[in-house]
Amino acid sequence: MKSFVVAAMLLALTPTPGIASTLGPYDNLPIEELRQIDKDALSKAEKKAYKKALKAAEKAEKKRLKAEKKAKKEAQKVARNVLKVRDASRIIRDEFEADTQIKGPKYSYSDMQTVYQLGNGGEVQYFIRSYMNLEEGRLKSELYLIIKQKTVVDMDLLASKKLTPVGYANRQRLWANYSTAKLRGGVARELIPVNKSGDVSYGIGSFYEEAIISLDPQDLIAGLGNFSSFDFKLSRGKKSDLVISIPAHYITGYMIKFMQATGVENPVVAGVEQEFETMAQ
Repeated sequence: MKSFVVAAMLLALTPTPGIASTLGPYDNLPIEELRQIDKDALSKAEKKAYKKALKAAEKAEKKRLKAEKKAKKEAQKVARNVLKVRDASRIIRDEFEADTQIKGPKYSYSDMQTVYQLGNGGEVQYFIRSYMNLEEGRLKSELYLIIKQKTVVDMDLLASKKLTPVGYANRQRLWANYSTAKLRGGVARELIPVNKSGDVSYGIGSFYEEAIISLDPQDLIAGLGNFSSFDFKLSRGKKSDLVISIPAHYITGYMIKFMQATGVENPVVAGVEQEFETMAQ
């Protein structure tokens, strides 16, 4: 995250290179030095060059401050989103269960891709959960997906065949039936179908496919270290693929809570968390 902020600040601070032959005697001076120059001591020609340089410098400074403010606001938004996920994630301990569960909040999103493939109102819902037993050295992480499709339903067919919403979806072959999941670079992750359900209201059907994608802990650690989104592609034979993207702030917020669950002090994660706390203010 620090690299994100630094890059944004550098972009705001970097001046646009000019052509050396067109530069005046004051054009390379910082705005602070320009403001300290005694204008009364300048000749008429020097005053003209000075005013031109000062005007350009003030314009550039205004642009820089605006970009800096925007970068800070964007960084603040990201930091608050990270902390929001951290605070919404839960550490679940049960004396009747061998493992501790770390469960992230359920989030959802829709975009042009989901509208095209899942219908207007279709969306992807997701959350991450892990099961951990430090004493036995056991750790399992997974991404839980709920793919929601929305479509117009033939109510006459539904009634005449006495179909349930699931039965209707089966008959009409509405299910996506994704069978494989791959990370960028072609790394495969196991995809396990869990459940199918649906409901119909006023001629509009909502159909849900639930699936689990098994994760390697390194998938999440890599996302935390690079502050990058977790992207993968769902495929279903020759039909259209669906690219899922879990945002970086979700991965980071979840992993902060995950490290808290281990009870092990990690100075790197603690430093990252403190940085986000500061940025969010």
